[in-house]
Amino acid sequence: MNWREWKNTWPWWHRLTPVILVATPLVYFALTYAVLIPMTNVAAANPTDAAFDNVGRMMRFTFAVAIVMIAVLFVWVLLVCAWLDAGNARFSESIPPATRAKQLRFTAWTPFCFALFLGIVPFVETLGNWLLNKMWEPPFMLSWWLAIPIVLLAAHGWWFGRLLQRRLRTTVSRARLCYHCAYSLAEIPNCTRCPECGTEVSA
Repeated sequence: MNWREWKNTWPWWHRLTPVILVATPLVYFALTYAVLIPMTNVAAANPTDAAFDNVGRMMRFTFAVAIVMIAVLFVWVLLVCAWLDAGNARFSESIPPATRAKQLRFTAWTPFCFALFLGIVPFVETLGNWLLNKMWEPPFMLSWWLAIPIVLLAAHGWWFGRLLQRRLRTTVSRARLCYHCAYSLAEIPNCTRCPECGTEVSA
């Protein structure tokens, strides 16, 4: 695969994703090893209240930067890239519109699956502790409020998935492509069935 084929296969938002993915830990480690650890060493050598206060503020700032960059990465991959993929009319034989539709549905439901996994893990741990030690001590993550974000993320997966499917079908219809195999129907007037795969165009 040459540079032009790779550029057409991977649009700019997919090429930007590894950059954000690599930049997130690099910024965190840069703040930790270039700023936080030297400040801690200086505070340990000259213990004053102001020095320890600066270290505490720097620790909170580093943690906040890490959380923000992780949130930006999740929003970029699960929302922005998915929305841009649904509006991208460049398809291939390996990734026709039908295959991209499955990928978009999976992307829309990924936050819900992640939250459900975070709820199942402490439940299994608590259940195992109860079976082995006869002690039922649910952790904080297993409280009733966990159902609220799970329900909201399920609603997001259903709504955003339908929105992506509608955008994808509009893109395919405007590009005059077969939804099943991405065969070009632009030069076939009044086409009701794809000559390549036999799928009805209205489908």
